[in-house]
Amino acid sequence: MQLFSAGARVGLIPVVKGARFQTIAPAEVASALLEAVLEEPSAELHRLRTVGGPEAIGMGELAETWKRHTGSRGHLVHLPLPGAMGKFLREGRNLIPEQRYGSETFGSWLAKHADSL
Repeated sequence: MQLFSAGARVGLIPVVKGARFQTIAPAEVASALLEAVLEEPSAELHRLRTVGGPEAIGMGELAETWKRHTGSRGHLVHLPLPGAMGKFLREGRNLIPEQRYGSETFGSWLAKHADSL
């Protein structure tokens, strides 16, 4: 959202071509952490819990949703992101669809926080 907001100030909202994200609400991250803390003890010294939001959504759609909720009139500018990071995002390696957690979508979270956007 900071990227969208910063871009909107100059009228151009950057969108990385082919990038998708699996946003998760902060309250749902807190719930996942609490569940992990309350699990039965394990013999493992370190355990990893990976969670993602309920939907994987393209950056362009995220930007459009943000614009609708904020009233921004910035124009989306679809840009390639070269290099390893661009490849990582285009391949969806930042997503964890088999570990979806929670139910709050990006749009519903924005609607709940409209007064502070």
